[in-house]
Amino acid sequence: MNRRDRKKQETREALLHAAMNLIKERGIYETRIEDITEKCDVGKGVFYNYFDSKNSIIAELLDNGVRILKDEYLLVPADSPELATRIAGIALQHERFFSEHPEYSLLFHQTRGMILLNKAAEPRIQKAFMDYLSLIARRISPPSNAGSTDALLLDAAAALAGAVTGNHTFRQAAGLQPDASIVIRMVSEGLKRILEDVRKGQDSADKARG
Repeated sequence: MNRRDRKKQETREALLHAAMNLIKERGIYETRIEDITEKCDVGKGVFYNYFDSKNSIIAELLDNGVRILKDEYLLVPADSPELATRIAGIALQHERFFSEHPEYSLLFHQTRGMILLNKAAEPRIQKAFMDYLSLIARRISPPSNAGSTDALLLDAAAALAGAVTGNHTFRQAAGLQPDASIVIRMVSEGLKRILEDVRKGQDSADKARG
């Protein structure tokens, strides 16, 4: 990478860093492109050399969050042969991720609301959430299935992510200390039973058709 490319990369990283800090302080709705460029001490036009819109930089921040979750938090649970152990590990690591990176807790929460309000036209934002659910689904799937992401596992992934993030943000809103012990037990025991029951029903239906 030559000097010009290094400078471009540094500017891009500075914009992302500034956006993340501002979102942590103000939330996504109160963070403007002008605030991001002012924090970086660059002109507004510089922003558009790297990102098409505010939603575009939000999408990249979401991608970064999913990447951190994958590379730093969701490695160990995938190898456990026990379904309940995998689910409990995923839930526990999720709680760690949001506790250690509160900026992503806010980003994920507010961006979901933005999508529901139809204020996020950036397709990459929805793709980031699908990547997020697919990552969890692959970790729930048995190692022998090589990371399956069928509809049932995506449903389970959404239930797990919703339970953990909901517990985390509701406790914060009520002024309570983080504690994921109940929600981890709930999703590990509940999802294990549901997934096994559904799979048994599917196997029975397949045998009946055969």
